[in-house]
Amino acid sequence: CIDDSESMRSTGAGGLACEALALLCGALSRLEVGQLAVASFAERVRLLHPFDRPFSAEAGAYMLSRFSFAEKETDMEGLLRTVVQTLRLAREQQRAAAEQMQLAIIVSDGRRSPSWGDPS
Repeated sequence: CIDDSESMRSTGAGGLACEALALLCGALSRLEVGQLAVASFAERVRLLHPFDRPFSAEAGAYMLSRFSFAEKETDMEGLLRTVVQTLRLAREQQRAAAEQMQLAIIVSDGRRSPSWGDPS
């Protein structure tokens, strides 16, 4: 999951996030770890690459073209809910397979958005 918020651009983290995405997707594909999905998040979560599609250079170029780093808010709660739901659905669809491990990687500058609420 890559943070597509405006703060990623203003801090210079957007370019680094794109480089991290390319590196992670390439490495996980070469290691043949299984299915790979990619989402962007800020005001809403967008699935850029679903689990059931093989990763390719064209898929990578498409994903990178979807980032604007211009959204004003970050809905972290919505992201976490979507990630848990997406991983649960993927697990249910692969029920016949042996027990599988799942990993979610979130790349963000960690800047708080007012929509995160009061941490106290």
